[in-house]
Amino acid sequence: MIDLVLRLYPAGYRSVCGEESGDVHREMVADMPRAARLRADADLAAHALRVRLAARFGVGVRASAVRERDEKALVNGAPNP
Repeated sequence: MIDLVLRLYPAGYRSVCGEESGDVHREMVADMPRAARLRADADLAAHALRVRLAARFGVGVRASAVRERDEKALVNGAPNP
């Protein structure tokens, strides 16, 4: 399921942060009950859509910061701290 959720992120973001995000999420939800896992998946999906909207349309208060960080990460080949 997490692989489908991660596909909601923009491709550039996924290429830089996707594998680590997936690993962290899997570890986080490993011992959670089903309802809690679904909630965590929904939260991640909501974040992915916020990132996609920010990158695409510049919506949100921190849209330019998200875009700038992602562009730097893509240029440098690694996520910025």
